[in-house]
Amino acid sequence: ANLQHISSKVLEPDALTLALKLVLDLSVQWQCKRHSAMISRKLVQAAGLPEALHFIWSHFTRSWSSSCGVHLMTWVLDTYLEGVRHFPIGNLSPPTLSWTGLHDFDPQEISESKRDGRNCLVGLFLWLIENGASSSVVDAVWLRLEYPAHAALAAASC
Repeated sequence: ANLQHISSKVLEPDALTLALKLVLDLSVQWQCKRHSAMISRKLVQAAGLPEALHFIWSHFTRSWSSSCGVHLMTWVLDTYLEGVRHFPIGNLSPPTLSWTGLHDFDPQEISESKRDGRNCLVGLFLWLIENGASSSVVDAVWLRLEYPAHAALAAASC
């Protein structure tokens, strides 16, 4: 009822985006999978995919427990994988990766890479680990990487 009330009102785009972010926060806290996906979809429609992804990852990464975060991360990856692959990890806070598992490796290169999208998913994977995401949320990204064995080695060295 609250979501229908919010989306039926004529709100300025910024007010609608703010309202959807607040309602999404509550649905994740209450572990409501169905509503989290529906609200996230409306947030993407109202704010655009980059802003929605930025909010979801910046706001929920540290507070996600394995039970309430993995469903939202899985839904995002299932629904918007190509958008996730091209999301600039450098826009998140902190904007850089500190992982230095390879000699002559520049973590910023992964943060800024948009060539084929593969590096951005790896960057998200490392960023989630460095920022304390639960293992189930990290695993949701890990399972979609092109070379999961390499990523597991990188994760072990974080």
